[in-house]
Amino acid sequence: MKKIYLLVLGSIIALNLDAQTCDCKANFEWLKTTFETNDAGFDYYHQQKGETNYALLNNSIREKSKNINTVLECQKLLTEWLHFFRKEHIGLELANQPESKKKLSEPEIIKKFENWEKIDLEISEFEKYLKSDNLQEYEGVWKGSNYTLGVKRVNKEYIGFIIKADGVYWTERQVKFRINTTDNAGIYYMGDHSEKIIDRVDLFNNQYIRLGAYLILKKQGGDLKINPKIESYFQSINAHNPTLEKISDNTLLLRIPHMWIQFKPVIDSIISTNIKLLTSTENLIIDIRNNGGGGDFTYEAILPIIYTNPIRTIDAEFLSTKTNNVMLEYVVNDKNLDKELRDWAQTILDRAIKNPNQFVPISEGIITITKYNTIYQYPKNVAIVIDENVASASEQFLLDAKQSTKVKVFGTTTAGGLDLANVNETVSPSGEFILVYATSRSMRVPEMVIPYIRKG
Repeated sequence: MKKIYLLVLGSIIALNLDAQTCDCKANFEWLKTTFETNDAGFDYYHQQKGETNYALLNNSIREKSKNINTVLECQKLLTEWLHFFRKEHIGLELANQPESKKKLSEPEIIKKFENWEKIDLEISEFEKYLKSDNLQEYEGVWKGSNYTLGVKRVNKEYIGFIIKADGVYWTERQVKFRINTTDNAGIYYMGDHSEKIIDRVDLFNNQYIRLGAYLILKKQGGDLKINPKIESYFQSINAHNPTLEKISDNTLLLRIPHMWIQFKPVIDSIISTNIKLLTSTENLIIDIRNNGGGGDFTYEAILPIIYTNPIRTIDAEFLSTKTNNVMLEYVVNDKNLDKELRDWAQTILDRAIKNPNQFVPISEGIITITKYNTIYQYPKNVAIVIDENVASASEQFLLDAKQSTKVKVFGTTTAGGLDLANVNETVSPSGEFILVYATSRSMRVPEMVIPYIRKG
């Protein structure tokens, strides 16, 4: 069975964005041409949105770009253009700028951010305030992975500020995030002080707070009443490595936080080491919440355990362009990657070279059927737990797994990042941006597009 793989080549975020100027109009023209030529979903979304709407959008972006001369403002504008098409397997990242190639020393970094906005409140005053009975919803002390934050309501905002951090990128009282009380959304400042939009805020028993999809903070001090179920939930969500746990005499919990290719050996080992336990226990829960994808072959070892019926997979096709084919060449020549993956890439590359500027099949046909020789009596019941952050290869896992009569899916709908995949990155001529886009599309498109996967 030929597989689809999600490949993302790394990028470096710049540190000197405030000092940069940018020809945003030129960057837009590059973005438009590059996306139209190389993105596997452009033709489909162009037809869905219509030429008139697309032309109006382009004219609007061109006009706005004339008045933009900073990298960050341009990134926001061009991201607005990209999101006209979709939000999954697409993006515009900040690239490593020429001025930032010199690694800054700690004193230089401190100086760079020393004038960053600070809350007008001393830490000692905030500590006294915490002892009052007037604390509002998000107020208190919260701990992230590398820092401790205070949160104080100021007028119509909740302001998150540094209490304790590394003292280099972030120092005491500097503003780390803002939440607007009107719409419960805001802005979070990343390690390099670049902005990340917070589209929602979730509070869990005043025990944890989640900003957006992934930023999680834990409450510190005060009269904190721990809810064991919430604590267990966040321990699972924050897990980095795949794990298998026996949670009762007849139930196992398999947590798969990522489908990244480097985790395949770990998952394979968990399955092979515990094969007798897995095939003699009545219930299996597979938790893939927050699993944004990776590579399909990462989960191959799980399928035989839950299998009952032949698994039918609709295959995909790769858009052959000069830029896209470079991605395949990279995979073919990277000796650190699995040989199966490199051989797969070579096969597709051979087809792509013979058919420039066309879609070429990733597999031999439209539908691949996978069969296994054994149907295990146990587990009898398989529950897969999902949420809105499940995407890409993890959604393909759901499509494969749901064909088993043992499987039931619980949770919210998924992200909807499956129809377009195999992500590539390309750098703008200015060296300021990295375009992230999809090089392949499912053969379901356009007749049977899957925007997301439901529970059930």
